[in-house]
Amino acid sequence: YAALLATSAGSSERYCRKLEEKYQHDVYFCENTHTAALLALGCTVEATIKVLDGTCRHACACVRPPGHHATCSKAMGFSFFNNVAISA
Repeated sequence: YAALLATSAGSSERYCRKLEEKYQHDVYFCENTHTAALLALGCTVEATIKVLDGTCRHACACVRPPGHHATCSKAMGFSFFNNVAISA
């Protein structure tokens, strides 16, 4: 489904609405959804790396989309990638 998510990048509003229908309007898409999801994921991974390499003792990634509802095969609940699971 990550490849399907990537197709939203730069897509028309009409195409994004079709993606929303596929996900039964549990998630919403726009032309920047893929970029936003990747940036949120990257921030969470970076925070994890900083704790693991000793740069800091604690970290909190305050990101949107949050990611905590996504599964390994489906976006859901306003989440596209499960950021914490991927970071672990």
